[in-house]
Amino acid sequence: MGGRDQRGGRGACWRRRLPLLLAAFVSGGAASAGEEGLSLLVQGPRAEEQGRVLAAHLSRRVAMPFHLRVADHVLDHWIRVRRDGGADLVVDEAHFTDYRAGRFDYRVIARVAGTQSFHLLARRSDALRGPEDLWARRVAAVPAPSLAALRLLDLFAHPIRAPILQVATSHRHALELLAAGEVQAAFVPVGWRLGGAEFAVVLESEETPGMAVSLSPRVGAETEAAIRDALLGRTAPDSRGGTGTPVAALRFEAAGTERYSGYARLLRGTFGYPGR
Repeated sequence: MGGRDQRGGRGACWRRRLPLLLAAFVSGGAASAGEEGLSLLVQGPRAEEQGRVLAAHLSRRVAMPFHLRVADHVLDHWIRVRRDGGADLVVDEAHFTDYRAGRFDYRVIARVAGTQSFHLLARRSDALRGPEDLWARRVAAVPAPSLAALRLLDLFAHPIRAPILQVATSHRHALELLAAGEVQAAFVPVGWRLGGAEFAVVLESEETPGMAVSLSPRVGAETEAAIRDALLGRTAPDSRGGTGTPVAALRFEAAGTERYSGYARLLRGTFGYPGR
């Protein structure tokens, strides 16, 4: 779900640089609960369009208004998350979900079905064999602290051997930069393609669970059950099981907070991470 309103170690110093340069593009403002109903914050490709459909669906099924919040930029989303969790109900990537759960006691009640992984793509004519061929070359990706950028930078233990990260405004933009020859590779979600372009898969990243739906501790058990039922349907034997019908082209399935444990470590070394 990105729109208008995306494991640290030896490479932590390298990760720190890019987000600091992007800070000038970030607008402030925390996402708080509305005067009535609940606030809903979404993140990722096509966030605004999908978020509107999801907010309308939840408003009908839960019988209370859901006020949509969409971060202008992935760094704006991260700033909202680290201030107070972001909203009453949040749909976003695994590293943000785990951070929110650990720092603000949010709980995961569902997730977007499937997993997330990324392809490092290059033009076939360049015959790149692996990440080691990308030293000092340009790789396009949406900026940190998106999951794509952090997964990409995590491939390079030593910053001197890392590529030059070319900021793309979207995954599609990253592919367009590669097709135009402005970069030597692009790091995008598996399945993203550009019509007419022939790219070779250099590598595939490890899988990450799909975006999670996490709920603020301010929301009571009765409302939680109603939201879960709205996402998963009532076909399951109990409120914790089952897979729901598609909402905003997304299918949700049952999930718990423990499934996302450990992914917040990807954020270490990024702008605004506590104790960096």
